[in-house]
Amino acid sequence: MSTKTSDPKRILLVDDHPVVLAGLFSILKPHFPSSLFFFARNGVEALEILRLNAVDIMIMDVSMPEMDGYDLIKAVTRQFPILRIIVIAQSRADAMIKFFLQYRVSAILLKSRSDTIGTTVQEVWKLGYSASSEHVGDLARSIRSESKVPLTPQSRTLIKLIAEGKASKLIADEMNLSENTVNSYRQKLLRQTRTKNTVELVAFAFKNGLLE
Repeated sequence: MSTKTSDPKRILLVDDHPVVLAGLFSILKPHFPSSLFFFARNGVEALEILRLNAVDIMIMDVSMPEMDGYDLIKAVTRQFPILRIIVIAQSRADAMIKFFLQYRVSAILLKSRSDTIGTTVQEVWKLGYSASSEHVGDLARSIRSESKVPLTPQSRTLIKLIAEGKASKLIADEMNLSENTVNSYRQKLLRQTRTKNTVELVAFAFKNGLLE
Protein backbone atom coordinates (compact mmCIF):
# COMPACT_ATOMS: atom_id res chain seq x y z
CA MET A 1 0.00 0.00 0.00
CA SER A 2 1.39 3.37 -0.97
CA THR A 3 2.03 5.96 1.71
CA LYS A 4 0.35 9.37 1.78
CA THR A 5 1.94 12.64 2.86
CA SER A 6 -0.90 15.21 2.95
CA ASP A 7 -3.73 15.20 5.48
CA PRO A 8 -6.96 13.30 4.74
CA LYS A 9 -9.44 15.64 3.05
CA ARG A 10 -12.56 14.23 4.70
CA ILE A 11 -12.99 12.43 8.02
CA LEU A 12 -16.27 10.89 9.19
CA LEU A 13 -16.94 10.44 12.92
CA VAL A 14 -19.68 7.95 13.85
CA ASP A 15 -21.05 7.63 17.40
CA ASP A 16 -24.53 7.85 18.91
CA HIS A 17 -23.34 10.14 21.73
CA PRO A 18 -22.98 13.84 20.79
CA VAL A 19 -20.51 14.38 23.65
CA VAL A 20 -18.23 11.69 22.20
CA LEU A 21 -18.43 13.20 18.72
CA ALA A 22 -17.54 16.61 20.12
CA GLY A 23 -14.66 15.15 22.09
CA LEU A 24 -13.22 13.32 19.08
CA PHE A 25 -13.50 16.44 16.97
CA SER A 26 -11.72 18.57 19.58
CA ILE A 27 -8.84 16.07 19.70
CA LEU A 28 -8.52 15.59 15.95
CA LYS A 29 -9.03 19.10 14.59
CA PRO A 30 -5.61 20.40 15.79
CA HIS A 31 -3.94 17.39 14.13
CA PHE A 32 -5.81 17.88 10.85
CA PRO A 33 -6.72 21.59 10.57
CA SER A 34 -7.35 21.40 6.82
CA SER A 35 -9.58 18.31 6.98
CA LEU A 36 -13.36 18.52 6.58
CA PHE A 37 -15.23 16.64 9.33
CA PHE A 38 -18.61 14.90 9.04
CA PHE A 39 -20.70 13.52 11.91
CA ALA A 40 -23.16 10.60 12.06
CA ARG A 41 -25.12 9.15 14.97
CA ASN A 42 -25.57 5.66 13.52
CA GLY A 43 -24.75 3.45 10.56
CA VAL A 44 -27.68 4.63 8.46
CA GLU A 45 -26.58 8.26 8.69
CA ALA A 46 -22.97 7.24 8.05
CA LEU A 47 -23.84 5.42 4.81
CA GLU A 48 -25.80 8.42 3.57
CA ILE A 49 -22.82 10.71 4.19
CA LEU A 50 -20.46 8.25 2.49
CA ARG A 51 -22.68 8.10 -0.60
CA LEU A 52 -22.61 11.88 -0.96
CA ASN A 53 -19.00 12.60 -0.01
CA ALA A 54 -15.60 11.10 -0.86
CA VAL A 55 -14.60 10.34 2.73
CA ASP A 56 -11.02 9.18 3.34
CA ILE A 57 -11.22 7.87 6.91
CA MET A 58 -14.16 6.76 9.05
CA ILE A 59 -13.75 6.63 12.85
CA MET A 60 -16.58 4.74 14.50
CA ASP A 61 -18.02 3.13 17.60
CA VAL A 62 -19.36 -0.44 17.47
CA SER A 63 -22.48 -0.20 19.62
CA MET A 64 -25.04 2.06 17.94
CA PRO A 65 -28.82 2.07 17.31
CA GLU A 66 -30.55 1.39 13.96
CA MET A 67 -27.44 -0.07 12.32
CA ASP A 68 -24.63 -1.21 14.60
CA GLY A 69 -20.93 -1.03 13.84
CA TYR A 70 -20.66 -4.60 12.57
CA ASP A 71 -23.39 -4.15 9.95
CA LEU A 72 -21.95 -0.77 9.01
CA ILE A 73 -18.49 -2.25 8.43
CA LYS A 74 -19.93 -5.02 6.25
CA ALA A 75 -21.82 -2.48 4.14
CA VAL A 76 -18.88 -0.08 3.90
CA THR A 77 -16.34 -2.68 2.80
CA ARG A 78 -18.69 -3.73 -0.01
CA GLN A 79 -19.61 -0.24 -1.19
CA PHE A 80 -16.47 1.78 -0.37
CA PRO A 81 -13.53 -0.65 -0.47
CA ILE A 82 -10.79 2.00 -0.30
CA LEU A 83 -12.21 3.75 2.78
CA ARG A 84 -9.93 3.40 5.79
CA ILE A 85 -11.76 2.41 8.97
CA ILE A 86 -10.74 2.99 12.59
CA VAL A 87 -12.87 1.32 15.27
CA ILE A 88 -13.02 2.65 18.83
CA ALA A 89 -13.88 -0.34 21.03
CA GLN A 90 -14.56 -0.95 24.70
CA SER A 91 -12.57 -4.21 24.74
CA ARG A 92 -10.42 -6.35 22.45
CA ALA A 93 -12.08 -9.77 22.38
CA ASP A 94 -10.45 -12.20 19.94
CA ALA A 95 -13.71 -12.82 18.06
CA MET A 96 -14.10 -9.08 17.53
CA ILE A 97 -10.49 -8.78 16.34
CA LYS A 98 -11.02 -11.59 13.83
CA PHE A 99 -14.17 -9.92 12.50
CA PHE A 100 -12.37 -6.62 12.01
CA LEU A 101 -9.48 -8.38 10.26
CA GLN A 102 -11.92 -10.17 7.96
CA TYR A 103 -13.42 -6.85 6.90
CA ARG A 104 -10.03 -5.09 6.63
CA VAL A 105 -10.39 -2.57 9.44
CA SER A 106 -7.23 -0.47 9.51
CA ALA A 107 -7.00 0.00 13.29
CA ILE A 108 -8.71 -0.77 16.58
CA LEU A 109 -8.35 1.77 19.38
CA LEU A 110 -9.52 1.08 22.92
CA LYS A 111 -11.68 3.80 24.46
CA SER A 112 -9.26 3.97 27.37
CA ARG A 113 -6.58 5.09 24.89
CA SER A 114 -8.67 7.52 22.85
CA ASP A 115 -6.21 10.30 23.65
CA THR A 116 -3.83 8.69 21.13
CA ILE A 117 -6.34 8.86 18.30
CA GLY A 118 -4.47 11.68 16.53
CA THR A 119 -1.40 9.47 16.13
CA THR A 120 -3.55 6.52 15.09
CA VAL A 121 -5.27 8.50 12.33
CA GLN A 122 -1.95 9.81 11.05
CA GLU A 123 -0.51 6.29 10.87
CA VAL A 124 -3.60 4.85 9.20
CA TRP A 125 -3.65 7.62 6.62
CA LYS A 126 0.04 7.37 5.78
CA LEU A 127 0.58 3.61 6.08
CA GLY A 128 -2.81 1.93 5.87
CA TYR A 129 -2.49 0.53 9.40
CA SER A 130 -1.56 1.79 12.86
CA ALA A 131 1.40 0.59 14.89
CA SER A 132 -0.45 1.66 18.04
CA SER A 133 -3.61 -0.29 17.20
CA GLU A 134 -4.75 -3.20 19.35
CA HIS A 135 -3.37 -6.29 17.54
CA VAL A 136 -4.27 -5.16 14.03
CA GLY A 137 -1.11 -3.19 13.37
CA ASP A 138 1.28 -6.03 14.09
CA LEU A 139 -0.84 -8.54 12.22
CA ALA A 140 -1.29 -6.28 9.20
CA ARG A 141 2.43 -5.55 8.98
CA SER A 142 3.29 -9.23 9.10
CA ILE A 143 0.78 -10.39 6.49
CA ARG A 144 -0.07 -7.48 4.21
CA SER A 145 2.55 -8.34 1.56
CA GLU A 146 2.09 -12.12 1.59
CA SER A 147 -1.02 -12.42 -0.58
CA LYS A 148 0.79 -14.21 -3.42
CA VAL A 149 1.88 -17.22 -1.35
CA PRO A 150 0.92 -20.29 -3.45
CA LEU A 151 -1.35 -22.65 -1.52
CA THR A 152 -2.62 -26.05 -2.60
CA PRO A 153 -6.34 -26.88 -2.32
CA GLN A 154 -5.45 -29.15 0.61
CA SER A 155 -3.69 -26.27 2.38
CA ARG A 156 -6.69 -24.00 1.82
CA THR A 157 -9.01 -26.64 3.27
CA LEU A 158 -6.75 -27.02 6.29
CA ILE A 159 -6.72 -23.26 6.90
CA LYS A 160 -10.52 -23.12 6.73
CA LEU A 161 -10.86 -25.93 9.28
CA ILE A 162 -8.32 -24.28 11.57
CA ALA A 163 -10.23 -21.00 11.30
CA GLU A 164 -13.40 -22.82 12.37
CA GLY A 165 -11.60 -23.68 15.61
CA LYS A 166 -11.50 -27.43 15.02
CA ALA A 167 -8.93 -29.54 16.86
CA SER A 168 -6.23 -31.45 14.98
CA LYS A 169 -7.93 -34.81 15.61
CA LEU A 170 -11.23 -33.65 14.12
CA ILE A 171 -9.41 -32.06 11.17
CA ALA A 172 -7.55 -35.33 10.63
CA ASP A 173 -10.84 -37.25 10.51
CA GLU A 174 -12.40 -34.81 8.04
CA MET A 175 -9.36 -34.73 5.75
CA ASN A 176 -8.60 -38.47 5.96
CA LEU A 177 -5.16 -37.82 7.40
CA SER A 178 -3.33 -38.81 10.56
CA GLU A 179 -3.22 -36.33 13.42
CA ASN A 180 0.57 -36.16 13.13
CA THR A 181 0.27 -35.28 9.44
CA VAL A 182 -2.18 -32.48 10.23
CA ASN A 183 0.18 -31.05 12.85
CA SER A 184 3.05 -31.27 10.37
CA TYR A 185 1.01 -29.46 7.69
CA ARG A 186 0.02 -26.81 10.23
CA GLN A 187 3.67 -26.05 11.00
CA LYS A 188 4.45 -25.97 7.28
CA LEU A 189 1.65 -23.46 6.73
CA LEU A 190 3.02 -21.20 9.46
CA ARG A 191 6.41 -21.20 7.76
CA GLN A 192 4.93 -20.74 4.29
CA THR A 193 2.76 -17.78 5.30
CA ARG A 194 5.40 -16.33 7.63
CA THR A 195 2.96 -16.30 10.52
CA LYS A 196 3.93 -17.14 14.10
CA ASN A 197 0.80 -18.80 15.47
CA THR A 198 -2.75 -19.89 14.69
CA VAL A 199 -4.23 -16.41 15.29
CA GLU A 200 -1.86 -14.87 12.74
CA LEU A 201 -2.54 -17.72 10.30
CA VAL A 202 -6.29 -17.05 10.55
CA ALA A 203 -5.61 -13.33 10.10
CA PHE A 204 -3.61 -14.16 6.97
CA ALA A 205 -6.53 -16.20 5.64
CA PHE A 206 -9.04 -13.42 6.33
CA LYS A 207 -6.82 -10.76 4.77
CA ASN A 208 -6.28 -12.76 1.60
CA GLY A 209 -9.85 -13.95 1.05
CA LEU A 210 -9.17 -17.62 1.75
CA LEU A 211 -12.22 -18.02 3.98
CA GLU A 212 -14.84 -16.55 1.64
